[in-house]
Amino acid sequence: MPDSFQIKLLSRQLLAPGVAHFCFQRCDGAALDYQPGQFIQLHFHYPDGTPTKRSYSLAGQRADISVAAPLIEFAASFVPGGAASALLQALPEGGVLEASGPYGRFCLQPGERNARTLLIATGTGVTPYRAMLPQLAQRMASDGLQVVLLQGARTQAELLYHADFLAFAARHPGFRYLP
Repeated sequence: MPDSFQIKLLSRQLLAPGVAHFCFQRCDGAALDYQPGQFIQLHFHYPDGTPTKRSYSLAGQRADISVAAPLIEFAASFVPGGAASALLQALPEGGVLEASGPYGRFCLQPGERNARTLLIATGTGVTPYRAMLPQLAQRMASDGLQVVLLQGARTQAELLYHADFLAFAARHPGFRYLP
């Protein structure tokens, strides 16, 4: 069952023009119990007070020795005039948001034994694939899975997590990265 919780912004880093990577931490110090491929929702209000929410695919959750709880990571595109974009751009480090989740079933299925997997994405759609890298590494090692990630972008600067995927491909011969 999805959980409601508060998250605190630890850092924000520009990934590409108009796209940032965010690192949050649950305020209660708990880890987020999720499967790679799932998303969380941020809850906020429009300027007129109307409640709303936006969904963000998780880019991973990793331990960081400098903080007490695992990091919750996602990428967000900044949309001109977008309410969530304005919120995320203005949020200072240490700022707190309401969130819920995890949601979704866009996950690698347990027990699935495909010989090959093709992953295709553009823009922030590549985010869940970054979260899946540890699972893919395990399946490549145990089952001989072969994976191809085809990532589309207008320019090389817009290839989100490009360095992560290149490094992963260099370490795992069963993974082909085709930007």
